[in-house]
Amino acid sequence: FYQYGNRAGIEAIGKAGHMLGVGEKTGIELDDEDPGVLPTREWLQLNKPNENWRSPGMTANTSIGQGFVEATPLQIASVAATVANAGKSYRPHLLKRVVNGVQVVEEKQPDVRADLAAEGIDPKDVEVIRRGMWKVVNGSAGTAKKAQIKGVEVAGKTGTAQFWRFANGVKSKDNHTWFTCFAPYKNPKFAICVMLQGGKSGGGCSAPVAQRILEQCLALEQGYQVTIAPTKEVEGNFNPTELVTFGNSPVLAQNLVHDEDGDDGRQADARESPPDRTARDIQEESKPKTTKRSPPKAIPVRPAAVVPPKPPEPERRSLLQRLFR
Repeated sequence: FYQYGNRAGIEAIGKAGHMLGVGEKTGIELDDEDPGVLPTREWLQLNKPNENWRSPGMTANTSIGQGFVEATPLQIASVAATVANAGKSYRPHLLKRVVNGVQVVEEKQPDVRADLAAEGIDPKDVEVIRRGMWKVVNGSAGTAKKAQIKGVEVAGKTGTAQFWRFANGVKSKDNHTWFTCFAPYKNPKFAICVMLQGGKSGGGCSAPVAQRILEQCLALEQGYQVTIAPTKEVEGNFNPTELVTFGNSPVLAQNLVHDEDGDDGRQADARESPPDRTARDIQEESKPKTTKRSPPKAIPVRPAAVVPPKPPEPERRSLLQRLFR
């Protein structure tokens, strides 16, 4: 991945990133939206005048989202939606329409930020990413099996951003675990991004939360009614999260052998690929469906079970380290 990033170059990475809306405000109706950072040579000159883009390592770091890169969950969800849409990037909005009875007072029309195909990026290359995200959730070596939903094809990507916390002079891991996805794979309607602070892995902590959000979103279309209930206030500092599980998860019994967020070095089965289907845009259908369906079963909202982390192993030091501290 480093080599691909360096061969592309930081100029191409910056251009593609801005087409996807990374490193700039998405334009959503929020006054305090953070633009994040997509570092380029120009950005470095303006913000770090004493530094310069002098090594391929800076480009490699940027290509995997590390170094100076900063992104919001909304931006990453927009990237997932662009992949789902075969390269068409839309600006997100909070408001779809305003109605007065049956009369539509105002309606937001789809606002295209960029079309990767029009910018010279082959849709076949975007399809490679779509299929790769499908394997992340559904392949034998996938890191996000806990995002699976029975009867719905989910495609996604896990990630863990290394982060360290200092408290009372003690340094401890407080990683930010990520999972972004879209579904259904054939006719995508939803793009989601979950970021969990203090998690162990994206596949074990963030993916189950996204799976539950998707389940609830899909159930709303079947008549599911959301029940609002108060949540007990949390006191004190948040503790690290080892694993998030839900009682009726269809993949709860599976062993999370490949729960890391990186490549485990094994070659996935070449036959493990989704059906070759044409992607459709994530936007509302123009005409409502009139197909009659049987009344759905309500899906109750269940609290997540959080598994506390294991205690740290005692520090092992060599004789020289003990003598010279």
